[in-house]
Amino acid sequence: MKTPTDDIFQLIQSMTAAEKRYFKIHFSSEKSLVTELFNYLNGMKAYDEDEVKNNFKDSKLSKNLKVYKIMLMDLLLKSLSSFRYKKSINSTIRQNLEEVEILTEKCLYSLAYKKLQKTKKLCFKHEEFTQLIAIINLEYRFKAFYEIQVPNESLRLLDEVIYASQKVNDILELKKINHELSLNAGEVAKAKISNSEVKKYESFLMKNLKEITTEEQEDILKENYYAHSALGHLYHSTKNIKQEYHHKKKILDLFQTNKFLIESNPNKYWSACFNFANCCMRDNRSEEFQETLKMIKTFTKSYPFFQRKMILVYVMEMVFHRKQKNHYYIINQLEPAVLKDVNLYGEEQERSVVFSYLSLMMTYLSVGNHTQVQFYLRRLFKNKGMGKAFNYFYETVDMISHFETGDFDILQNLLTSKKRKIKREPKYGTPFYKEVLQFFSKILDTKNDINELVNNLIKNTNNHPNDDYLRLMQYFLFEDWTNALSERKTYSEYVNPQKKKT
Repeated sequence: MKTPTDDIFQLIQSMTAAEKRYFKIHFSSEKSLVTELFNYLNGMKAYDEDEVKNNFKDSKLSKNLKVYKIMLMDLLLKSLSSFRYKKSINSTIRQNLEEVEILTEKCLYSLAYKKLQKTKKLCFKHEEFTQLIAIINLEYRFKAFYEIQVPNESLRLLDEVIYASQKVNDILELKKINHELSLNAGEVAKAKISNSEVKKYESFLMKNLKEITTEEQEDILKENYYAHSALGHLYHSTKNIKQEYHHKKKILDLFQTNKFLIESNPNKYWSACFNFANCCMRDNRSEEFQETLKMIKTFTKSYPFFQRKMILVYVMEMVFHRKQKNHYYIINQLEPAVLKDVNLYGEEQERSVVFSYLSLMMTYLSVGNHTQVQFYLRRLFKNKGMGKAFNYFYETVDMISHFETGDFDILQNLLTSKKRKIKREPKYGTPFYKEVLQFFSKILDTKNDINELVNNLIKNTNNHPNDDYLRLMQYFLFEDWTNALSERKTYSEYVNPQKKKT
């Protein structure tokens, strides 16, 4: 038996208040069971098929719920299409072509042709070459079959089709390279890019940029975008932050000097702002980071769809403020926003949710609030999708927390449990993780010299250059934690010497 889907519920939950209001005004009816179904689903917090059937048990909807769900889905999509009529460039082009077809069927060829010409200009302006191919073919048909006096010769129109096809091919080639390099630049990439590959990509992309900048044509913006974007990913992979900044700044400038591009490519613009802000944060360009952050938040208000992606921004913002030691700004300003978005969109942003919990856990460790450290640890331990190295890191933070709060019995139990697990499963834990377990066992013995133990642990890091767990430790806390131990301080006392009350 098939499991009932909650697709219709998810669609309704994704609709804005304005979209729901438009549906009720233009597409609903008080006497319609479809409308009643919409109202009921709109009021649910979680979808339950049996609950829906039980609510409508006295009507035919209960026995035919699947049919009514399909009817409601069709009606909602029609409503959303109508609501968004010509609100984006792609929507305008599609609707214009629909109107051209209607006018053509009515034999109003002159009106249809005028509409087609306006749409063609729109395609050139926004470099929608895929759509342009269809439009020029239509234009050719008007000349050949409808006796419209087309200014261009028929052969000229076919040349334009060839030109648009070449543009599509050029853009797709750059787009493919951009995608390849973005995967390599991502944290999930395991294979490092070789020097020969770097030179090959760099040579090809720089040659393309040079050719683009010397062309007199105006329709090169997308090629420009993809070339700079690919180079940004390339230099991110090679940790060349200065060149990465240069190309990501070029992309943002491209949008700022061609405002119409933002309207036709809101996703690309949002991503360009996010990637540039991330680069500024890593390159310690605080003013540009803060300025770009404001741009992202302002733009998201105009395009509510991007609210789903704001958790990525909050994670980046938390990293920035942790660097600045603005721990209480994170707790008072960012944590409520993060948790709100987790409740709304957490399931579709699982990786980002984990990173947000991780940042919040580290923030509370920095202020010495171990109750909240444990709260986020419990949430993190529930997620096993990030890889074993992350779980080993969470376990380490758990041990640090118990050590700093003096819960030595709990810490000893944890160590005993981990050692038993390693005995049963020798592959459990990375080599350095196993050294850290031994380290905790030794520092619990007050007879041992803690400075000597810390120094030995630091020296041993050189023996594990490819240890993923060690890399996480070094990124998040290793240096500050070992310094704190050497100075007989807690982690929070060391990283946050002027603590305030939370």
